[in-house]
Amino acid sequence: MLSIKSLVPVLGLLLVLSGHGFYFADAIIGGQFARPAQFPYQGSVVVDGVNQCGCSVISRTTVLTGAHCVAGATNNRVKVVLGTSDFNEGDGQTFGVIRLGGKAHVKEIPVAH
Repeated sequence: MLSIKSLVPVLGLLLVLSGHGFYFADAIIGGQFARPAQFPYQGSVVVDGVNQCGCSVISRTTVLTGAHCVAGATNNRVKVVLGTSDFNEGDGQTFGVIRLGGKAHVKEIPVAH
């Protein structure tokens, strides 16, 4: 049986030989594109103009996202985009952030290699 450590060089070589990098779109197998307005409670968290993570609307004034998505960012650097199924289209509504709430609780989980 092959171990993960022995597969890494082979997979790396295949990636280099394929002539293109890894794209996130390739990571979703059997997925489908969302139709406009199909998921109205989903949004995008943008830090310094870069889409960082998704978010979920949980009230009229609050969205929920992962703490790692905004770690180290200040309110004025974070925006929330709602109302679009394609972030690059620019047809969503952009909202500023008044307050980043909660505390990031990150716990490392040891992984056996």
